[in-house]
Formats: sequence, C-alpha cells, structure tokens
Amino acid sequence: MIQSTLAIALILLGTLIFPDIAQAGELGGVDMDRYCFDYSGGFGRIELVEHTAWGWSCVTRSGYEDIDVDDACRQQYSNPDAYARAKNPNDPYSWVCISD
Repeated sequence: MIQSTLAIALILLGTLIFPDIAQAGELGGVDMDRYCFDYSGGFGRIELVEHTAWGWSCVTRSGYEDIDVDDACRQQYSNPDAYARAKNPNDPYSWVCISD
C-alpha cells in the first residue's frame, strides 16, 4: 500500500516536472507485476534488484528475467503503439506508458 501510494505520488510529481511527456499522450503507469505474472505463466513476481528505473527483474522458475517494459505497456493498454519511458532514471517507480 505504501509503495503504491509512493508510486502514484512520484508519477504525479514527475508529470509536474516533465509536462512534455504527459502531453505526449501519457496512458498511465506500468503494471510490471502483472506483466511478469502473465509472462511467466502465473509463476513470476517482480523484484527490485538495483535501485534504478532499470532495476526491475521478473523472477520465474527459470531465474531472473529482464522485463520488456515497452511490451508491458502495449499489453496493459492493448495499444500496439504504446511505449514506456522512465521519467527519472534513478527512480524505479517513475515508469509511464505513452502513445503518440
């Protein structure tokens, strides 16, 4: 709950700091946990292995897997043109999905 609230607050703050991204067609945040779960066939979970935007991994039965954040956006929003951007490279919670 605290992480969700923090993530929402950071996304809102990022929108104020980087309004050009928000105006480009921001769809919303990225549900990496759901993407990992679906990607792994229902066995995966996300884990922050490095405290950066690119520090997320999907832990599956096979081990640690990279997360394709662009694909996560496309699937989450059912939009083939969607892509992901980290508003702050040092903030793992700053990911948003965008469509032009």
